[in-house]
Amino acid sequence: MQVDKDSKVIILPRSTSTSSLREYKIVNLPITSASSSAGATKSYLIQDSKIYELNVIKGENSNIKLKSGDAVKSFIFEPVSRETDATDATTESSSDDGNVTNGAVLQSCHTLIASPYNFTYLLIAIFEKHGDKFSRFHTLDDIRDTLSSLESGQDWVYDVPRKVFLKSLANVCKSIIESCGGGGGEEEEDKISEQDSDDRFYKYSSTRSTEWVNSKIVALHQWILHSDGDNRPPTNSLMTKIKKELHDPTVTNDPSANQDQQQQQHELINEMALIYAIDYICDSYIANLKPKIISQYNYNFTKVDGYLTSLKQKQKDLEAIEANMNEVITTTANSNKSASAAKKNGKKKPVKKVAVGKGALDGFFKKA
Repeated sequence: MQVDKDSKVIILPRSTSTSSLREYKIVNLPITSASSSAGATKSYLIQDSKIYELNVIKGENSNIKLKSGDAVKSFIFEPVSRETDATDATTESSSDDGNVTNGAVLQSCHTLIASPYNFTYLLIAIFEKHGDKFSRFHTLDDIRDTLSSLESGQDWVYDVPRKVFLKSLANVCKSIIESCGGGGGEEEEDKISEQDSDDRFYKYSSTRSTEWVNSKIVALHQWILHSDGDNRPPTNSLMTKIKKELHDPTVTNDPSANQDQQQQQHELINEMALIYAIDYICDSYIANLKPKIISQYNYNFTKVDGYLTSLKQKQKDLEAIEANMNEVITTTANSNKSASAAKKNGKKKPVKKVAVGKGALDGFFKKA
């Protein structure tokens, strides 16, 4: 295996395919997150009709450190023996016996995690930005040509498989298919296949896009609330973070709290989980659609906003009380220390001892 300092490890999702040989392609797609700059791109992995988002896991935060304090800087892969099958027999092995794959040492400690990515998010972001160009019915080829001409450096359009485009267009577009007699009709629920894609026309629907994105928000919201189930301790880090943010240090955790308090806590957790779901999906992929979704579906976070404001004020009050107590403790400690030092350093005046019969009054009391 040829390895250099730029080689990286990519961890792929578990595959259900029985074939040992799969072809992958890495392409750069535009970044549409709220924090991205114009023209920024990110690497994605394409395998058949699936796209995976590649996220870098760096080694700086690793708990495993070298003696110097640095993170681990390399991966070591040992040689692995494998049984040759019909597919492997046609491939040329780099080892001498053909049954052992060579090991390798990778200098880079960065690991790429491949997570399934829904291409629909990217199409929505582009269609919302250039809605006037997709407000009429177009064929798939016309849409791809239009996308490639919108901005420079859009070569990725032709790297994405047609199957991916067809599946994503079905989520956000109205479509009609031209019949043999020249007529056409709108088919809202018809399944789209590659065979009829050349005769099908698509028109972007902002309403469909909003509904589709909201369905993803609702699904993520429910996952945050119920993914743990009855697991103890909880394993959902998002729910743990939400409960930590909503924790009121001035209130004791009383299991026998009244029903109203428990209901209020459930409502706050529900609203907070919805905020996390909206922020994650919209800020990560389609920030320009966030205000529209909140307005259209009447999402209201007044209760949790008021609670967090009140909680923040309580925390400030507690910090002020704690600061005053620390000041009193410090002042008292310094005062006691000063008194102890003065007592320790204070010297008593020595008493002059006089021999018996030599005192000042001894001569007065002598017998004449």
